[in-house]
Amino acid sequence: MSDAFFARHFGVHTADARVWSDAVLIGLGGSDRRYFRVKHDDRTAVLMECRPEDPDFERHMAYTGFLAHHGVPVPALFSADSPNKRALFEDLGDTSLYAYLKLLHDAASIEGIYRAVLRSLVTLHATATQHVHECLLLKTRIFDYDYLRWETTYFLDRFVTGLRKHAIANRPGIDAELHRLAQFVDAQPRRIIHRDFQCQNIMIHAGVPRFIDYQGARMAPPAYDIASVLWDPYYRLDDGVRERLLAYYVGEMKNDAFTAFDEAAFTPSVIACRLQRHMQALGAYGFLTEVKGKTHFLKHVPEALRLLKAEAAEARQEYPELARLVAAL
Repeated sequence: MSDAFFARHFGVHTADARVWSDAVLIGLGGSDRRYFRVKHDDRTAVLMECRPEDPDFERHMAYTGFLAHHGVPVPALFSADSPNKRALFEDLGDTSLYAYLKLLHDAASIEGIYRAVLRSLVTLHATATQHVHECLLLKTRIFDYDYLRWETTYFLDRFVTGLRKHAIANRPGIDAELHRLAQFVDAQPRRIIHRDFQCQNIMIHAGVPRFIDYQGARMAPPAYDIASVLWDPYYRLDDGVRERLLAYYVGEMKNDAFTAFDEAAFTPSVIACRLQRHMQALGAYGFLTEVKGKTHFLKHVPEALRLLKAEAAEARQEYPELARLVAAL
């Protein structure tokens, strides 16, 4: 492609400031955005192209500058073209945490890379949160009761009765429990969260974890991100490793001098956020498979459902109708 948009990054200073670049489509995510690796001579970058009606583009631009300023490891933004909904980012390579975990690594290395991920997550949850007033678009983006109920309705409609074609015998009872679940999560202390913090949205660049696809960030309970990354359907962590990593995160949050981290409130919020997260994930897999035709997401359904069954069983005294429904899937 030839476009003046690339000229500054690729160091071209001709009269019309145009540059030729090879472009290769990368990524197989669930969104309608497209990402290309563009290259000219020995320089590369990642071009993001969004739909004209994409509501997240301006947030993505604002969040990138804000998060980078406060030490959250996001890709550098080289240039943005708001009218055409496209932006040029630093190229972080092809090794996501998901890809990294598919290679042969010893247990210590895997735990070590997850600790590095959690250290950066603490920067998001603690440091960046202390300054959220500097980014009004993020400060006012609240993960509230209505959004939480949207997630669980999405699960019922897109996965239970949609993908699985399973009849819900007691919908009023299920809705009453999901109402209480959303109320509980909505009452927890809020911090900036990534919101889709799974291993495909974490890149390993020069041995360091970097975060991508954060345009959906919101103010929400931090346990939602923890549920997403430590109970990730894309990669099953050993239970002992997960327990140590959870304890490590809690310790780092408690040690942050500027963060009033309430461990007593955080601990019970983990199981509630795990329920929310895995219902959301299964709803998304149903939607992406049946509506978008992205059937490769079906391979993640068994692990996501296994996780949801385990946590629904753990919470069955509080949510007995949900436990019965999930056990039957």
